[in-house]
Amino acid sequence: MKATMGIQIRCIIPVLIAVCLVGMPALADETGAGGTKPTTQTGRYVFLSDQSELVQTGGIAGVHRMYSVEGQFVLTVDPNAGVASFSQVDANATDDSPYRRNLDPNQVFAMTFVLGTVLSDTTLEFTGKAADGSDVHITATLQEDRVHLIAQTVPPKNSADFFVFNMDAVAQRKYNGGCGEPNDPYQIATASDLVALGSEPNDYNKHFILTADIDLDPNLPGRKVFDKAVIAPHVRDTNWVLRGTAFTGVFDGKGHTVSHLTIQGGSYLGLFGQLESGAEVKSLGVVDTGVVDGLYYVGGLVGANSGTVTRCYSSGEVSGGWYVGGLVGDNYNGSVTQCYSTGAVRGTKYVGGLVGSNPGTVTHCYSTGAVSGNFLAGGLVGCNVECYDEGRWPCYSGTVTSCFWDIQTSGQAASAGGMGKTTAEMRMQGTFTDAGWDFVGETANGTEDIWWINEGKDYPRLWWECDAPERLPVVELDAANFDAQIAEGVILVDFYATWCPHCATQAPILEEVADRIQGRARVVKLDIDKARAIAQRYGVTAIPTLIVFQEGQPVKRFVGVTQADTLVTALLSAVDSLGQQSP
Repeated sequence: MKATMGIQIRCIIPVLIAVCLVGMPALADETGAGGTKPTTQTGRYVFLSDQSELVQTGGIAGVHRMYSVEGQFVLTVDPNAGVASFSQVDANATDDSPYRRNLDPNQVFAMTFVLGTVLSDTTLEFTGKAADGSDVHITATLQEDRVHLIAQTVPPKNSADFFVFNMDAVAQRKYNGGCGEPNDPYQIATASDLVALGSEPNDYNKHFILTADIDLDPNLPGRKVFDKAVIAPHVRDTNWVLRGTAFTGVFDGKGHTVSHLTIQGGSYLGLFGQLESGAEVKSLGVVDTGVVDGLYYVGGLVGANSGTVTRCYSSGEVSGGWYVGGLVGDNYNGSVTQCYSTGAVRGTKYVGGLVGSNPGTVTHCYSTGAVSGNFLAGGLVGCNVECYDEGRWPCYSGTVTSCFWDIQTSGQAASAGGMGKTTAEMRMQGTFTDAGWDFVGETANGTEDIWWINEGKDYPRLWWECDAPERLPVVELDAANFDAQIAEGVILVDFYATWCPHCATQAPILEEVADRIQGRARVVKLDIDKARAIAQRYGVTAIPTLIVFQEGQPVKRFVGVTQADTLVTALLSAVDSLGQQSP
C-alpha cells in the first residue's frame, strides 16, 4: 500500500465539554453505521456530431428540419440522492441548408433546468418545461464512457403553431471523468486519455489528476514513437521559440507513473513540451524513458519549464543538442523542488543530470545518471546563467539550494550547482537531513515525510513511490488489556465516550493519523464509561483527551479536538526520542 496523506481536518472546535466520570448517565450513541454508498459522479461529455441529430417539425408552415449537434455538457449523477443534472451546456445544432440555421439544444430542451431522476445504474430520466411552455422529457442511457440522449418536447394542448423537437444524440465522456476544475479535475486513466489531452490545447489551462499508471511502450497496441512532446508540443521544429500552446494548468500525478515514453523529434521534447508561468506538475514519475532524442530543450519530464515541478522523478535515457536534462531541459524562471533523476543524459551544450540550463530555482533535488556533453555539462546542472545575443539581452542567473549529485555514477566532478558526493554518501540519510531534507521518521526538518531511504543500499526515494507498511488500525482497548497494550513503543490513546459529539469529530482525525504514521506508532481509543478507573488514574476530566504514551509513560497530553498535524508531530517526536534512548 502506498503512503497516503489523508484529508486535513481544518475545523477546530475550541469549546470543551467537561465530563464527570462518576455518576454520568449513559446517553444514546449518536453515531450511525452503514455500508459505503456510491459517490457522486461528474463528467464532461462531448457530442459526437456524426451520431447526434436534432429534428424540428411542425409550426404553421409544416417545417421539417434536421440539425447536427456538436458541443459539450457536464453531467452529474448522485446515486445516494437519486438525482441527476446537466450543467455547463455549451452546444450548438446546425442544419445543412444554405442558410446554416442554428438552434441551442440547451434552450430547446431546457437541459440546465429539467429535473433528473436516477432510475437505475444506467438510466436517468429528466422532466420539465421549456421556455415556450412545452413539456420536456429526456432519457439518458449511460454506456461506459458514453451517454445516449433521447429528448423530445410536447407542446401544450391546442397549440398548432408550436414546433416539436426531438433529439437522438451520443456524447463521449471527456477523458475518464471530471470537469477540469480545481475541485473536480479531469481524470487521466489510460494512454488514450493522455494522448487526447495532448491534442486539446484548449484544455491546457485546466486541472488534471492521474488515476492509474500509464504505459506508453510503442510496442503495445495503439502506442507509438512520438515525434513531439505528448502535451504542449512544439509545432515548428526549425525555430527556437515555441510555436504552439504551453501548458498552464495543474497536473497531479497522484503518485502514479508514465512509463516507456519514446520520442524522436525536434525541440521542446518531454512528456510536456513547455510549462508556462502558473503551470504545476507534481507527484509524477516518468520511468524507463526510451530515447527522448531532440535538438533544443529536451527533458525526461519537461522540455522547457517556466512553471512549478514538485516531487517528481525520471529515469531512462535522454539525449539532444542544447539544453538537455534528465528531468528538465531548460528551467527558465521555473522552479524544480524535491525531485530527482537517475537516467543517462547526453547532449552538446548545457547538459545536466537533472536540469540542463537553470535560470530558475532548484531546491532539495538530486541526480545520479551518467552525464556527457561537449560544453557546460554538469552532474546536476549544466549551467546556471543564461544569456542571449552576445549580451545585448540581459543574462538570467538561477539558484541551486541543498541539492546533490553522485560524482561516481555521473562521471562528472563538477556541476553549475549542488554538492557532489560519492555513491556511499548519496546512500546515507544524514547527507540529506543535514541539508534540511524532510525524511520519514524524523521531525527536525518537518513532518510531511517527503523522502524515504533504504540506508546504505539505495538513494532517497519520494515517500509516495515507496511501498509502505500497512497502517495499523485504530483499535479499541478496555480495562483488562490497557496496561499491557501501552507498555511498549509509542501509543496515542484517545479517551472518549460514545455520547460525546466532539469525540465523533475526533474519530476521523485519528484514522488520518494512523494513515500518516504508517506503523511507526499505534493509535488506540478507550471508552471512559467502560474504564472509569483508568480515566481517573490519568486525570481525564474532559473529552476527548488524547495522551501520547512512551514505553507505558505519558509524555504528551491534548484536551479537545486536536488536528492531525499536531498529533503526528507529537508521535514522531516521541518515536525519535525513543530511538535516541535505545542502545
